Amino acid sequence: MGLLGIGVIALWLLRGQRWFLLIFLILLVPAGFLNFAAESIRPLNSIENSVSQRRLSITGRIKTFPDIKVKGKGKRVSFVIASDEIDTGSRRFPKPRTVRGDVQVFWMQPGVIPEIGDTVRLYGELKSPRRRLNPGEFDQEKYLQERNIQAVFQVIGKRSGHIVKTASILDPAPWIGRLRFWIAERVDLVYKRPESSILKALILGIRDDIGGRRRDDFMKTGTVHLFATANTKRDFAPFSNKIIATYSP
Repeated sequence: MGLLGIGVIALWLLRGQRWFLLIFLILLVPAGFLNFAAESIRPLNSIENSVSQRRLSITGRIKTFPDIKVKGKGKRVSFVIASDEIDTGSRRFPKPRTVRGDVQVFWMQPGVIPEIGDTVRLYGELKSPRRRLNPGEFDQEKYLQERNIQAVFQVIGKRSGHIVKTASILDPAPWIGRLRFWIAERVDLVYKRPESSILKALILGIRDDIGGRRRDDFMKTGTVHLFATANTKRDFAPFSNKIIATYSP
């Protein structure tokens, strides 16, 4: 920082002279170093600083459309929240603290299915994203880092979460979510399974009806990432009925 400060003063004094360009190029080194160092600094209220083995509650606003998966009697809903507050205390002795940062939530056996835009309070374990251990394995840490998601929150049970505040009626996100499910119902009327399931997964990001066998087929062909892309970026995959039918037996 000292070198950069002295260099800026030197640039001002040497403006219009032949040494100006040389000093300017030299200053790119400390400027780049400071920029690199600044990116690696975590703010004190960053949610990733609260990762621990202790159970805690977290409050935040849902940023993505909830993704529901049903397997037998088990149900899991996943979504991303923008965290506002965590509480590491108890109900009798709360210890709330303001935090910032996006969190990927996995809620097993949820008591309620929230909508995008709702504010929820959840109780569970805050963990760091899982790193890839073997070649070819899904790298959750890299996947979440690319989306600026800093931690993973695991919630289990109906009583481990509730909606604190529903989305505003003026917020367009819930209306888009309802339109999304309305379109999914229309797809089910026009196409039969498994074509309808694949179309909903690729176009709308709704993967509830994709069975384990069908998902394994996409895993083996290296195209399972299409589902993740459709669920996060809402990219449109222009598959015709004939092409979709080739995936069915």
